[in-house]
Amino acid sequence: MAIPPTEIRYRKSLSYFIIGLFVFFFITTSFTVFVSGGTKADPVICLTSFATMIVVAFISLRMYRRVSSREPVLVFTSDGLQIPVKNNRFIQWGEITEWKIRTHKSSHTLIIYTSQGKTRIDISWLDLPVKEIQGLMGSYIRQPGPHGFLR
Repeated sequence: MAIPPTEIRYRKSLSYFIIGLFVFFFITTSFTVFVSGGTKADPVICLTSFATMIVVAFISLRMYRRVSSREPVLVFTSDGLQIPVKNNRFIQWGEITEWKIRTHKSSHTLIIYTSQGKTRIDISWLDLPVKEIQGLMGSYIRQPGPHGFLR
């Protein structure tokens, strides 16, 4: 019997974090222009600050759109692992030669090795904790397939 598909999305708190970072950088940049002379500031400082604000706004908006969409980041199916954020990549369970979860400080990355190379997925800000994702990988990779158990 096949295991039902499981979809994992980003946490909603990540969108609040991105908004907070944008507000922080916006206020910091505005404060820098104000401290450096306000309306009498050097045009280079004003131009640099304005360019910085545009770049930060663009990056923040792009990150917010990605995080706030309800598209799943990982989809565990009985056939394989679908990764929509990586150009909708699909990895069949039989293709996976090895997988591991790497932890560096408070950041967690799922690394999947196949014959074509390796794929990395940041799993730090997902709905499920790292231990549950590790359990899902273990249970889905060992499920019975058309030719018996995969692993």
